[in-house]
Amino acid sequence: MTTLDTINSWTRFLPDTDHIRFIKSVDWSKTHVGPIENWPPGLRQSFYQVIADSRPATLYWGPEYVPIYNEAFVPLAGKTHPSLMGSTFKQGFPEIWQGIGPLFELATSTGAAADVIEAPMTVERNGYPEETFFTGNFTPIRDSEGEIVGFYNALFEVTKQKINDRRTAVLNRIASSTNLTTESVCRHVMDCLETNENDITMAIMYQLDGEDEPENVFHLRGQLGVPEEHPLLVDGQSWSSSKGLIPLCRLARSRGTPMVFTVNEMFHDIIWRGPGGPSRSVAIIPLSSGTRLLGFLITGTNPLLLDEQNTQFLQDLSRMVSGVMTLAVSVTQSRRRQERLERDLANSDIKIQHLVQHASVAMVHLLVDGTTIWANNQYFAMVEQEPTELQHDYGIFQFVLEEDLPIAENAWQQVVNGEERVSAEVRLKRPYVPPIGDSVPATVLLLAFPYRENDTVRSVMACATDVSRLKWAETWQARIAKDAQEAKRQQEAFIDIVSHEMRNPLSAIVHCVDSIITSFEDLHDHTSIPQPYVDALTENVSAARIIETCVEHQRYIIDSVLTLGRMESEMLSITPRVVLLESLTESIIAMFAKEMEYSNISLQLVAHPSYAQLEIDQVLADASRITQILINLLTNAIKFVKNEVNRHIKVQYGACKTHPRLSFPTDTHWAEKGDKAEDATLREEWGDGEQIYLTFSVKDSGIGVDQAQQSRIFERFKQANIKTHVFYGGSGLGLFISKQLTEKQGGEIGIRSAPGQGSTFIFYILVRRAPTALHTSPHSKGPIKSQIPMSRTPVRSPESLPAAQEIDDDVPIHVLLVEDNLVNQTVLRKQLQRLNCIVHTANHGADALSLLPKFSCYANTTGGNGNDATEQSITSHPKTDIIGEEVQEETVAEVQKIPLDIILMDAQMPIMGGLECTRRIRSMQNKGLLKRHVPIIAVTANARVEQREEMVAAGSDTVMSKPFKSKDLVAMMKEQLKIHGRG
Repeated sequence: MTTLDTINSWTRFLPDTDHIRFIKSVDWSKTHVGPIENWPPGLRQSFYQVIADSRPATLYWGPEYVPIYNEAFVPLAGKTHPSLMGSTFKQGFPEIWQGIGPLFELATSTGAAADVIEAPMTVERNGYPEETFFTGNFTPIRDSEGEIVGFYNALFEVTKQKINDRRTAVLNRIASSTNLTTESVCRHVMDCLETNENDITMAIMYQLDGEDEPENVFHLRGQLGVPEEHPLLVDGQSWSSSKGLIPLCRLARSRGTPMVFTVNEMFHDIIWRGPGGPSRSVAIIPLSSGTRLLGFLITGTNPLLLDEQNTQFLQDLSRMVSGVMTLAVSVTQSRRRQERLERDLANSDIKIQHLVQHASVAMVHLLVDGTTIWANNQYFAMVEQEPTELQHDYGIFQFVLEEDLPIAENAWQQVVNGEERVSAEVRLKRPYVPPIGDSVPATVLLLAFPYRENDTVRSVMACATDVSRLKWAETWQARIAKDAQEAKRQQEAFIDIVSHEMRNPLSAIVHCVDSIITSFEDLHDHTSIPQPYVDALTENVSAARIIETCVEHQRYIIDSVLTLGRMESEMLSITPRVVLLESLTESIIAMFAKEMEYSNISLQLVAHPSYAQLEIDQVLADASRITQILINLLTNAIKFVKNEVNRHIKVQYGACKTHPRLSFPTDTHWAEKGDKAEDATLREEWGDGEQIYLTFSVKDSGIGVDQAQQSRIFERFKQANIKTHVFYGGSGLGLFISKQLTEKQGGEIGIRSAPGQGSTFIFYILVRRAPTALHTSPHSKGPIKSQIPMSRTPVRSPESLPAAQEIDDDVPIHVLLVEDNLVNQTVLRKQLQRLNCIVHTANHGADALSLLPKFSCYANTTGGNGNDATEQSITSHPKTDIIGEEVQEETVAEVQKIPLDIILMDAQMPIMGGLECTRRIRSMQNKGLLKRHVPIIAVTANARVEQREEMVAAGSDTVMSKPFKSKDLVAMMKEQLKIHGRG
């Protein structure tokens, strides 16, 4: 016996592996190869090559073809290993010797390699017999004498490709069905499955003939390997049956995919097909078309493959068989429909005639020469003609109104020329009597299409629908809509006129009152005035202050009524603008500074910490509507506080992201929301910035409101009780309007109050963060507080205060006042002159344009010396003004270099209004006729936001609404001069 100690040293070059040690341990002396130490050089060389090959490789040596194989071949040897090593090919593979033996002989006789193509082998390499296929060759090995002493065999496994080709062939055969009846397709499928006994070891096919599962009946369409009368075979059984495999079919249907289960005693006596023996598993494949179940295919799976290797084939088989069955069902259904249509066609003429005669539209069939072939009763009724009076030679056109004949003739020509579908609307000579109003020509809607024979139009079918009532209703609705639009326009014009005509005299009153008070202040330091005169003047000033208070109250009432009117006519809009809330609230409070000081009321403005925590800077909101609400609430608070001992008002603003009700005390009484509440921020002009709730509260130390009265105060023209009006006055509109304005901004308003404990009015609105902040202002880390008294000049936002030279109070401002109302012109001119302004006047826009060449801002286009140092003023002529005082009327001398800093432009004036005049001035500026930009302030009694925006669009730099204080106007003028500089 050969031992490892006696082996020749030539094996030292072999790798030290278990397989090499196994080869060395074989007693090769008992084989035809001989002891390993005596192996000839040719065998050694070939052995080195086999061991180094990564493929399964074997040497078959000597006349008995003794196998010597590498480790990669061990799995293919299966259970013949290790006894195969050193035996013979015939001993190791007796089952394939008959096929391989001749290959050895062929290679020996020819001296060339003999190929093996897709040789099948059953290999046990995963614990069970497995179907495999290999491709390789037997290459002859010669010794030094040239004799063939052995063969080198290398293998390539092609199992997957071979099995896929075999299965694909079956699927292709199934797809080649040409006889598309359901019975023939089922036979065709079974014939195709019979050609592949390896993958289809048994088969049963059922077809279902019901549309719904409870009505399905199983019909046996074929079987393979299943004997007749076997209990698995059922025929004519219902869906709910428990026989055979029907319960498992129901389970497979619920899953919707092929269901594989292990073979059990139900499959006894099955004649399993194929070389692999009985299948280990069976698949139930539902056959379906969309949601409709067509049948089932039960197949035995290949026992020499794993279940997962069979899964894809089962899915492909399911799709292919379902596809051909779906096509067969569709063809069958189409054939049945065709047969049904053919049966129905026999009676179609009668049905069509019946349909035509009872149709709700008029129908007529005409030859291309205009001859009427037939028409239904509705047609004859529409044209008011007897059925016996068929028309010839285009007689149909005699019923059309003469003005619409071109329309009808054009439509006829289009359809005769072959256009598939032509529609037209024409009026008939027959009148239509509407429910209201005079009769009008009847209107019909025509639809015509051609009939062809051999691609030639032979006749025309036309349908006509009487739409007279519809056309009359459309016209009537359009008239109503136009009337409503005109009524809305007139209402808007009425509101504008009322606003203008009421504000203008109020503005004059304000200027006169301001003049009286200012005159007294100018004389106050003169000690030479007798005391009785001082006392009289003091009484006059007191009376003037009362007038001033009445004017403010009257303006408040006017604003409230106009706002209410715009609300009811749906003219009030919410317009987003970039707002700095801190500056806005301070400017609102500044409006009440003088009244607070006069009434000895302290007012505190506080920013809630939430405002800084949310880093609120600029928001998109309607500043004018916020201002209106706060003015209403502050006016209300002042009214109820000024007669109390403790006179204090606190205004607070903040912000939150969640619903604001959670930010206020739970005892807040919220006004009931109206049906017109809306979220204005959803409109396109608000952009897509983050939505934020702004919260406000106005707390006063007034008399308070009891709980029973709190629900009344937000109603129109309602106050807490009758005593409120008697002792405090008021219209009962302010809180109602505030409620409407908060709801139009996506918010609510409420109150916390108790008798004798003051009141806190609360409201919130919905806004958005400004998408790109124009400026960033630092936020305070704590609450912002502002104590009254404050300056009466409204606080402007930072963007309106660029770095520029300050305008000193003692520097005269040269003003052109364009105003047609002589009262306002006279009073305002005197007030401005008293405030250190030099005022030139014009009675309308054309008058202003005629004055422009006399001012220094006008470019010298005539060749004169524009730098003449001599400055002359406008000459004056005496006259008596409308209030009986002799004044100097200013006229223009033919001179130049009159200074002009700013223009005050009224909006509504005769001859030429302020808008047109402003546009022309800006046009002159663009053409170079003006040396610089002259600021224009629109001074107007128009109150709507749209009107103010129109003035700015025309070229105004800003707008001052009447009535106003002269000091406020001068402050605005100085502000504009800071921005644009002086001339």
